[in-house]
Amino acid sequence: MPRWIVDRAHRRVYGDPTRITTEDIDQYWAPSQFPGYAPAMRRLLHEFTWTRPSVSVMVQRLRTLPPPTSPPLVVLGTRDRLVRDARSYAAALRKAGAPLEIYASVGGGHAVNEERPQEMLALVTAFLDRT
Repeated sequence: MPRWIVDRAHRRVYGDPTRITTEDIDQYWAPSQFPGYAPAMRRLLHEFTWTRPSVSVMVQRLRTLPPPTSPPLVVLGTRDRLVRDARSYAAALRKAGAPLEIYASVGGGHAVNEERPQEMLALVTAFLDRT
């Protein structure tokens, strides 16, 4: 896989592409050089369930989670260009009675954990302290 494809794809994942370093791109590109990479990615794309469960189905699933995972913490980047309508879906889940804690990282993208590690570490640490 050409490095430029990895670079372009990775820049779509971040809410602020200026945070991506050359080293980040190199680390994502490196495994693509192994012969098993393309077949593994192809299988991942075909095996993944791309449709979102209905709100009622997801609410029921969330209600069956055992402690201490309930309520689960959902972290959303407000500039996530990959998961469409994530905030409205999460809001619909909450409105339907799902036990969720929702956090929106303002300006964060799909990989908010990579973009804003200190923010996420503080958030997850506080969450775990409460559970």
